[in-house]
Amino acid sequence: MSQEYRSRSPEEWKRHDQEKWQEYERLKGYRRRSIRLTIFNLVIAAMIIVGFTIARNRPVESNVYRFIDGFSISFLSDNTFEYPDPIDFTVKVVNTRNAPAKLSISSFHVQITDESGNVVYTFDYSSNVSKELPEYGSVVIFSLGHEVNLSSLASGGYAITVTFSFNGKPVTLYKEVSYRHVTEVLPAFQYPFYLVGETVLIDLLLRNRSPKTFDVSGGLVTIDVLNEKGETVRSLRFQLGEARVLPTTEELYETGISLVLDKPGLYTFKLQVQGENYFIENSKTLFVTEEVEDDFSGLSVFAEVPRVAPVGETVPMKFYLTNEKERKRYLELKGVHFEVTQSGVPIFEYKRGMFRLVLLEYEKLPVFDSENWREMKFFQPGNYTVEFGIALTETESLSKTVLLEIR
Repeated sequence: MSQEYRSRSPEEWKRHDQEKWQEYERLKGYRRRSIRLTIFNLVIAAMIIVGFTIARNRPVESNVYRFIDGFSISFLSDNTFEYPDPIDFTVKVVNTRNAPAKLSISSFHVQITDESGNVVYTFDYSSNVSKELPEYGSVVIFSLGHEVNLSSLASGGYAITVTFSFNGKPVTLYKEVSYRHVTEVLPAFQYPFYLVGETVLIDLLLRNRSPKTFDVSGGLVTIDVLNEKGETVRSLRFQLGEARVLPTTEELYETGISLVLDKPGLYTFKLQVQGENYFIENSKTLFVTEEVEDDFSGLSVFAEVPRVAPVGETVPMKFYLTNEKERKRYLELKGVHFEVTQSGVPIFEYKRGMFRLVLLEYEKLPVFDSENWREMKFFQPGNYTVEFGIALTETESLSKTVLLEIR
């Protein structure tokens, strides 16, 4: 049996080689594109990571905050002011570095306008002011309250603009605030929560933050008590006797009316007061619970106290009670104690007796604010110890200690 060996013709071999070469080039092109795409994706990922890191570490600037040459510049002010309190704000500079640094300020200008664009106040200081701040030191470069008493303003909105040159760089700070004349009647309770079956005494708080006498004498009062479903569970109607409040004061009007709520929940006391030429509406909520909290785990004290403050400046201090659990806490606390000492010698001291409060889930609630108590200034440089304690029971307590340096 014979076998025949067949070979391809030269043209077939040429065509075969061309197809193989084209296939090779095509695969090589795929690999090139794949490598380029991988490199491109890696570059994009690296750019995103670097950009995110820079953005995260870079201070976020706004109309009330700038960051220049390692200094933070802050416009500090409330959003709302009530008659007769003056509009007030400060501009504060903080050296954020751990080394002394020099600053230079010039062409300082302040302008306050009302809603119609009328200028109600201006301040100009064109001279150059230079100062060296210690590491992490701060200085108030402007305080409106030290320059003018802007009280007795008309109700409405006001725009505050501050411009100046800081280390040769232009700075503009801007904020809109509201100035209000307030007259109101509010339901008033001794506690923020009551126990099921406990008598709830309902009084009225008359607030007058206006330049005129607030008079609701003889007004007809209606109070509807609503449960969480919005259903009316109680309705009260009575007429006021003499109920008159002088300008800039507030008074508690004792109604002598009380009620008992027999189910736990959140109740809304919807108030209406109607007279010949006025109609006032307001509301307030009240919690009712079956028992007072006796498990104090997950409670902690948080302090807002500066570590360093200048001599002669007001030093605000605020302490919070924090709920670290995912449930409401109905607390009846035995009291709080706040004290500032220097070398063991008391400088400031505040005490408060038993009180109740409600802490919502993960809530941080202020329990002491020095600005609501008194102005705290330190005129002697040195180290001070700030101590704050909350008595939970006769034997259990929470405390926080902060060291303060005045220089």
